Amino acid sequence: MHTFLNFQYVAKFLLTCLGEKLKIVSPEWLVILKQLAGRGKDELDVLWLLRREGLVDREKVKELVRQVFGRFAFVLIEDLEANFLYADVMKAKDEKGE
Repeated sequence: MHTFLNFQYVAKFLLTCLGEKLKIVSPEWLVILKQLAGRGKDELDVLWLLRREGLVDREKVKELVRQVFGRFAFVLIEDLEANFLYADVMKAKDEKGE
């Protein structure tokens, strides 16, 4: 399984080699897109991303959702906030070895 550090290394390497030719989605957009897709694998991916310290700026996620969905953003934000909480609970259990 790939670690976050490996992902960061590969992303930086690709950006260095390819520069502006390579577009990489931000972790915040990846969370939004996976949340919208809503498949089981996508939900697991969202939780994995959210459990990584410093990877996803949760406030930025909510702001991006508000920008795109306007007055309808609250529906997706409610689901995201539930996943924020669930990811925090899972992370705490991981740290306790549960």
